[in-house]
Amino acid sequence: MREPPVRPGGMTARHKSAAAFRDPLTSIAGFDGARVGGLVSTTYGDLYIGPDSRLDGGILVHRRGVVGLSFGDEFKLGIPMGSKEPLRVVIGPRATVAGVLRFKREVKLLVCEGATIGRVVGATPIMFATEQLPLQQSDE
Repeated sequence: MREPPVRPGGMTARHKSAAAFRDPLTSIAGFDGARVGGLVSTTYGDLYIGPDSRLDGGILVHRRGVVGLSFGDEFKLGIPMGSKEPLRVVIGPRATVAGVLRFKREVKLLVCEGATIGRVVGATPIMFATEQLPLQQSDE
């Protein structure tokens, strides 16, 4: 199966490498059959949660940073950094994301009907029914 294109995001965890993580992860590009015990968070990179992956700590997508004044995630005054395009979060077949999926910026959340997810805050899931993951930027 071809992996969807993602923005630069750090690393990719694959089942073939027996990937299993207990601690929180940041700047992740994708998972394929991996298990993560902590929170997965990103600000600028798309997320690909592939088939048979399990994330126990949920997902957090932060707001874009700014050049100027920033007081945490809630108040930012200045020039925004990074792309203003919505990030893509794809959750594939038989994947499980436990915990809260919290989005503090606009995302396109694509969830396979065969996936299991926790409560979603800040986005509306777009469901897809195929085993093939949506690869195009125009997934709708």
